[in-house]
Amino acid sequence: MRLRSSPPRPRGGLTLVELLVVISILAVLATLTAVFFPRFDQNRKVASGADTLSGTLLIAKQRAKRDGLATGLRFTLDANGFCQELTYVQQPDDVSVGYCTAAAASNNSVTVSLPAGVSLTGSDYLVQVNDYLELNGGGTLRRISGVAQSGTTATLALAPASVPLPDTVAPGAGAKPNYRIIRQPQPLTGEPTVKLPDIVAIDFNTSALNQNRPLSLNVPKRNGNYEVLFAPSGQVVGAGTNSAPIYLFVRDKTVDNSGDLLRGNATLIMVQPRTGFIANHPVSSQNNDPYAFTRDGRSSGM
Repeated sequence: MRLRSSPPRPRGGLTLVELLVVISILAVLATLTAVFFPRFDQNRKVASGADTLSGTLLIAKQRAKRDGLATGLRFTLDANGFCQELTYVQQPDDVSVGYCTAAAASNNSVTVSLPAGVSLTGSDYLVQVNDYLELNGGGTLRRISGVAQSGTTATLALAPASVPLPDTVAPGAGAKPNYRIIRQPQPLTGEPTVKLPDIVAIDFNTSALNQNRPLSLNVPKRNGNYEVLFAPSGQVVGAGTNSAPIYLFVRDKTVDNSGDLLRGNATLIMVQPRTGFIANHPVSSQNNDPYAFTRDGRSSGM
């Protein structure tokens, strides 16, 4: 028996009212996206910049342990007090070769006698301005203000000091050098700089949010550069370092320097000098104190 197929049902279409409702919903969604997506994108970039900074600090800390040399980051500031570029730096070994002579009548220069073929200014040692000289195993460190070498004799100009230099004489044959030069951190050769996202910066300015103190607090400054330097043990070391926590204030540099937008769109990177512990924390709006969360032992950071 042959069955008859039923006729196809007509397709239902959208009425004009339904179509207008759908278009209205899409318009509302587009408006909400246009309003909130830029702020979401800014928050995402700030969070990404904070993660980049804390990760770069951790890499420097790990390299210090691996290489057995103090390693860290140098922060390059622009004219507005913002940092968007981070440079890996490492403190070379001390220089102690040959012997040093100085006259007590002068406190402005010393002479270093070197073995043949040794250069303090060459690539092997590269002693530079702002390195430090120590004589006879202790005493006052003298900042080097100039380096010149001719043959096997190097002359070190020293920044004026109130304490005269001690008399030094050439040690006998086979004696150990009577001085050492403590070299300052230098950029790692071949290591590219690390850049934060385009609108994100570490803020070294002052702000009314923190009673006109710098937003990035307790960051050691050496020879005009802000630096965080980790020893192989993990702790923060070097001139200008103390026991106070280091705060790096990461924020969207395109917003105003006050108000809730800043507080909601910023992150604090905290480094504990004694342990080298690195943590991300939200910025607090409590009692006009952006650092409140960093002092809360229960806060796990961001």
